[in-house]
Amino acid sequence: MVILYNKISKQAVAEMEKVHFPGQISEFKEGNDIYYVRVTDIRRSGDYAPVESVSEVIKRVLFNQRKQDIIKAHEDSLYRQALSKKQIYVHAN
Repeated sequence: MVILYNKISKQAVAEMEKVHFPGQISEFKEGNDIYYVRVTDIRRSGDYAPVESVSEVIKRVLFNQRKQDIIKAHEDSLYRQALSKKQIYVHAN
């Protein structure tokens, strides 16, 4: 599982990056807050995002793409039906 906290400062993130092996539990203090972090995986800038964190985004994109395809096909079908029944006319100059 990947958890991102916007509240953690860049200094705390830099300290987290010093952890070089998965499974280690680290403690970070920042003001009155204490964070306990278990590193399960290390991702550097430019690496691909873990599938777990982007799978819902991928599902939404594919769903919306399919929905748009269905809407377009339905619009085309309605247009062709109206054209064949001479309910609409196309005038080309």
